[in-house]
Amino acid sequence: MMAVPALADTTWVVCGVPDAENIIPFCGHSTDAMRFQALYLHDELGFSGEIVAFGLGSPGNPAAEFYNVRVSLCQTTRTSLDTVFANNYDGNTPDLVFQADTLLVGTPDTWYYFPCSFMYDNTRNLIFEIQWRDDAGSTVNFYRSVNGVDPRRAWKVGNDTAAIGQTDLVQAYYARVGFLPTGVAEGGKMRVAEPSLDVRPSIGHDFAIRCAAAVGSRVGIEVLDVSGRAVAKFSREPGRAVVEAVWHADRVSAGIYLVRVTVAGRTSQRQVVVTVP
Repeated sequence: MMAVPALADTTWVVCGVPDAENIIPFCGHSTDAMRFQALYLHDELGFSGEIVAFGLGSPGNPAAEFYNVRVSLCQTTRTSLDTVFANNYDGNTPDLVFQADTLLVGTPDTWYYFPCSFMYDNTRNLIFEIQWRDDAGSTVNFYRSVNGVDPRRAWKVGNDTAAIGQTDLVQAYYARVGFLPTGVAEGGKMRVAEPSLDVRPSIGHDFAIRCAAAVGSRVGIEVLDVSGRAVAKFSREPGRAVVEAVWHADRVSAGIYLVRVTVAGRTSQRQVVVTVP
């Protein structure tokens, strides 16, 4: 099962309610490419901070492969979507927050997640965008969410880089967004400074882990699976100001894992996706 591990200080926000299932954006049986945008209003999200996971509501689907997958997030002042994709950014530049050459989409769980890292200020609205090109010929459904007033989704079938698509009054999608709050916000708390943690790549089979820490401080690095079980642990070399390790994920199943570092009682964490080598 692919799911996001529970993060100790993550605030989860659910947008919308599950409505009819829909094959867009992952209609692999009828097209070989897709560009798709969904719009979420700031008062629906109601939180500021780093978005670390974006989930789509799933009715439960067999997994299907999609290729050249890119997920972007962008803040915008628009309250409805235009057929011209670039117009929806409202002059802002979207951030590519996730990409994969091959992605297994679909889950028997309630949510299917894309790990990401995106700073959101909650003063503007949010565009969630998916682009993919080529697939294994299967379709995966996700729930829409009732809207019916303004266009909240835009898409183009058959072209992942199309400039112009189509919109309708059928809804944004039922979503669950994970925040690490950066300040005091409704339902949140003030975050303390975290240890510096760099994990590269974010998707693959071998991961380089790097953390800066004061000499003499206690440092712990571990990798957790979706149940919170530690599948790997690393220790620092004495006298080193930078802790470096390489996790070879050859003994675990494909899926999402959490790399967590603890320095002097403070923690920092990053999500990674393990793929089949």
